[in-house]
Amino acid sequence: MADHRKFGVGDYADLMSRKAELLESIAADRPDDTEAAEVAAAARARVDELKPTD
Repeated sequence: MADHRKFGVGDYADLMSRKAELLESIAADRPDDTEAAEVAAAARARVDELKPTD
């Protein structure tokens, strides 16, 4: 993530997808943490917005 911010390296949509996956993993490990689940869901929604529509 830091490389993307500093150097613009990598695809933004791919970076956001990886971030969403990480947040989803954290939320899965903490089933009682509703905030973690909400943050993961918001990240996944953002990834879905970035997907090109054909």
